[in-house]
Amino acid sequence: MPSIASLRKQVKQADDAYRAGNALMSDQDFDRLAADLRAVAPFAPELMLPGGGSALLSLNNGDSEELDHWISMCGAQEPLCVSEKVDGCAIAIRYVLGRLEAAWTRSGADATALVARVAPKKLSQPLSIEVRGELYDSVTGKQSVPAQALRKPNHTGEGLGFIAYTLVDADGDEFLTLERLDALGFDTVSAVCCTTVADVISCHRQWKAGCFGRSELPTDGIVIRIADHASQQALGCNSKAPNYAFAMK
Repeated sequence: MPSIASLRKQVKQADDAYRAGNALMSDQDFDRLAADLRAVAPFAPELMLPGGGSALLSLNNGDSEELDHWISMCGAQEPLCVSEKVDGCAIAIRYVLGRLEAAWTRSGADATALVARVAPKKLSQPLSIEVRGELYDSVTGKQSVPAQALRKPNHTGEGLGFIAYTLVDADGDEFLTLERLDALGFDTVSAVCCTTVADVISCHRQWKAGCFGRSELPTDGIVIRIADHASQQALGCNSKAPNYAFAMK
């Protein structure tokens, strides 16, 4: 495997050439190259979206058998953070010195104006951070409404909510991160610590029965993450999803 510095250089050269209309490789080869870099350096600047925002990935998902395989592959000895999966529009928000600077969707669409109406414009501390969360409809519980709202520049934000679930490149673990987000003024998902497949399946059964997490939120499953952030970075990501997270619907 080439060094991180070499991978970063190759990705930048290939991306610059592609944007100049002189592609050095096929899309498939570039995706593989970017995946190699993401696996060892998921927050490398060469993987960022235009404007400095990092990419929002999807989640691997499956049933209990696939969950068992995922845990055995990457988290057999790791505490797991399990939270409700909010059915909304995935959003990343960048704060600079405590002030909201930009927000974007998984596709890279600018969501700054609308997010400023439903998330803190100013943090309780002058931090420069990137927050991940979901924009959701607090009235009908339908994901499509927040997505459509992004296309309306004068949307008031009425009936919408934003809930945070993690920080990019944070120290500690997911539970400490949620405490930090709460202290900074964000609404946050609930989370429990699990150590076995049986624990996670129990959470999923509770969700299906309508008694896991916050009942007022529109949800479509549960999200399971390796809790420790250092372990998350070691596991890295593939081209579409983080290797350290899994969803059950």
